[in-house]
Amino acid sequence: KGDKIIRREVFLRPSALDGDGRGVDGDGGGATPPAVYASSWWSEKVMKKFMPERESSMWANLRTQHVELYREIRMVYCGHSAELEEVFQAKGPFWGRHYIFWNCGEPITIVYEVFNPSLVDVLGPLEA
Repeated sequence: KGDKIIRREVFLRPSALDGDGRGVDGDGGGATPPAVYASSWWSEKVMKKFMPERESSMWANLRTQHVELYREIRMVYCGHSAELEEVFQAKGPFWGRHYIFWNCGEPITIVYEVFNPSLVDVLGPLEA
């Protein structure tokens, strides 16, 4: 709708996965390899409304405001990336997905995530 689009990129480390928003950084650096790479796209107007604390995680902002969301998963991916192998300190293939978050029938952001394959060490093997 003519609004400026803002792209936000983060690497989520294991401490960030407990929902407190800590352990999130934008550069992929750090001692612990990230569990997830995430990128989101926001209109400037919507970001001001839903992300008032831009230094905090998306989840911390949305939880604080008690935002009700609907997640519409649009695509699931599996592929290789030399850059992510370096950042994740793990060999691919990498699974990813992108989805739209909706609130009150309006889209608020598009999110793209790629998961570190070493998550199987925590979650268990991929085989059923």
